[in-house]
Amino acid sequence: MALDAGLGFARTGRLVMIQIFTQSGRATEVEQRVFEAVAEQLEPLGVGGQDVFIDIVENGPQDWSSGFGRAQYTEGFLRVPSP
Repeated sequence: MALDAGLGFARTGRLVMIQIFTQSGRATEVEQRVFEAVAEQLEPLGVGGQDVFIDIVENGPQDWSSGFGRAQYTEGFLRVPSP
């Protein structure tokens, strides 16, 4: 077990790290509900809340290419999703 950096609890060897890439615009409350839902879904699988590390990385439509080196959102091939 390793003590987490300054949070005061130990993680086990079952650490799960999740990084979510998404476009910006979601409210903090929505992101917090995502964190809670993921932790709840992992609990029955034997992953305790102390072992769930989630990171949301937000950016804009200009930062995405869905293939072929093209910026489909900024070029108008894809509609920018609403949050």
